[in-house]
Amino acid sequence: MAWFFLCVAVGIIIFDSILTVQRTNILRRARNINTMHRPSASQIILQFLQHHRTPLTQITRSPLKRKQQNTFFTHENRIELNADFFDSDDIVSISVACHEAGHAATEYNYKKLTKRIRTSLDILSTISVLCLLYSVGSFILLAGYHAMIHCLFGIILAYSLLTICQAHKLFFEWNATRLALEYIKEKHLATTEEFALAKQYLTRCFLTYISAIVTNVAVALTLLLL
Repeated sequence: MAWFFLCVAVGIIIFDSILTVQRTNILRRARNINTMHRPSASQIILQFLQHHRTPLTQITRSPLKRKQQNTFFTHENRIELNADFFDSDDIVSISVACHEAGHAATEYNYKKLTKRIRTSLDILSTISVLCLLYSVGSFILLAGYHAMIHCLFGIILAYSLLTICQAHKLFFEWNATRLALEYIKEKHLATTEEFALAKQYLTRCFLTYISAIVTNVAVALTLLLL
């Protein structure tokens, strides 16, 4: 049974790699068929935030041009876009910009809820780090069978807590994707074909979070059944 869950974890990692390739292909296709004249991704963020009556967020260009570094930094109230997306007006860049702006809108509209969730997650993250330190310490200080048991217990508990931390992101990612697609459709920012590409791209981004959770669960079960 342990080997089964290990194979599942490996399969999910391969699946995640396939998603990355598919996102790259979708981006390339979106730029090849880009015929509409739209504002750039950075300008779309400002329009999106005004539409959702969300306070102005700082928008910066990521220094990592080769990596798709598109992130909403909660504590800084800042959106960082990949340098390749920042001034682009293709539908993938627009959808990613709307998605990150969706995070800002979600954070503002669910301010009290997100604050409580993030406080709880900070505590869980700290505990997971302590569990990993416990497992390493047990492996170094103890010997034989007892060292292995304590080490595995710490790792399994850490993986479980990390999985909980990742699971909370699903709602925020789903809601940001929903807001992004609704805005693109409402403002007629894409043709029918482009809208389908935007939906495919954001869906594959969402699936990476699910695959990360499934991988953590599979690894934890593998260690538990060893």
